[in-house]
Amino acid sequence: MLEEPVEVSLGSQSMKVNGFKTWLSPQELREFYTKALPQQGWTVTPVPWIAQTEQAVGKLDAYQRAHPDDISHDATAQANIARVNAERPRLQAVKQGLLYAVRRDERLLLNIDSAEGEAKKTRVAVNRWKESAAAGQAGISERSLSAPASQGGFLSKSSPCCTGEAVPQSQRKLPGSIPAYPNARVVLSGGSPSTDMNQTTITEFALTEDSMDQVTEYYQHQMAYNGWSLHELPAGTASTVREHLGSEGAGLLNKMKSLLFENNGARCTVVVAEGSPDALSQLNGSPTGMTSKAGSSSGLSLKEHTFIVISYFKSDTVTDLLHKVGSAGGRAYGR
Repeated sequence: MLEEPVEVSLGSQSMKVNGFKTWLSPQELREFYTKALPQQGWTVTPVPWIAQTEQAVGKLDAYQRAHPDDISHDATAQANIARVNAERPRLQAVKQGLLYAVRRDERLLLNIDSAEGEAKKTRVAVNRWKESAAAGQAGISERSLSAPASQGGFLSKSSPCCTGEAVPQSQRKLPGSIPAYPNARVVLSGGSPSTDMNQTTITEFALTEDSMDQVTEYYQHQMAYNGWSLHELPAGTASTVREHLGSEGAGLLNKMKSLLFENNGARCTVVVAEGSPDALSQLNGSPTGMTSKAGSSSGLSLKEHTFIVISYFKSDTVTDLLHKVGSAGGRAYGR
């Protein structure tokens, strides 16, 4: 388990994240928390965005039963219904991996997952945040229940506490020498806790309507103005990133540019990518095939087609070591 939680800013709210591994099975963990949480005043309740998804699917099933003739003559509707049916097992799998609880204005989300490559080990991510009392004790806000199906995908990718708003400037975790892109909406900003190596790692995620070239040109100029020097990325970095994304993730990206900056022992990478409009439409598309509006329940706008991911790293221990190596005539930075 981490020594202290990671604090992440999502929209106008913050969430604390911790995690651990255990030899208990996912089912044993669910049974334990289902019994233990109520003893501490928590109410275990359905995950709000999954409940909303199941409600939308239920309406679709009712429509199929009431209008079989209409659907039989509509090839598009048949194709969309087939896609929903194919996703049902995944919905159930996601549902089984999450446990959600409410205690007054507190929210708790446990993500329970079997660790790949580690026999009989289970990973648990513990996410905790506070929400306004208007969300209700059941944990399902009026806003989420009343949102049209056309504003969210079959499996909503919205964060549990993300409002779709920008992270306030005061809650950004990055150093002041790394500017936020002026025409972007910062939707996530989080830093890891300190380690024995006095290491700091911070990541920020933003969306913008501007092109990839506009964003990269801005950071090339602004970072240099703030004292950062631009370096070449190691050969094969782009292909490695795409490999880690997998076929589904990489398919969302038509283009991608990566910039590496250094400043007094600290490193900063700026990755800028343009998403495919078709892929974004699929992310926001409803099971009934209705056209998505510009804003979705997850806060993703089809106009915000450019993604900006900024990662900052600094370790005082590593910096001291590199300075010693450099003063001894050695190589200051390896690749």
